[in-house]
Amino acid sequence: MNRIAMSILAAGAIVAAAVIFASGRSISLPSWPEPRHLSLVRERLMIPDTAEFREVAAHPTIPNVWCGEVRGKNAIGMLSDWQVFNVIGEDVFLEPAAQMDCR
Repeated sequence: MNRIAMSILAAGAIVAAAVIFASGRSISLPSWPEPRHLSLVRERLMIPDTAEFREVAAHPTIPNVWCGEVRGKNAIGMLSDWQVFNVIGEDVFLEPAAQMDCR
């Protein structure tokens, strides 16, 4: 594509986004099912819907082993500290039992 065509496409996308934003409508993107290993960890939290994950990775040499960090809200609605987790098959280990590092 030449530069003029690319400029026209970009301008059209910007105008379309501005019209949607101004109309107050939201665009819903397709939601993908959550991976099973994250669902298993989420189920272990006090308030599962508040789970936040970071540094999630598969173990480089052991199949079906996942590591990462998770936090969620506690009984009084405050976010907990980040906790290390390991998922080995269907078993979830939160610290201090989580010992495996996936880096």
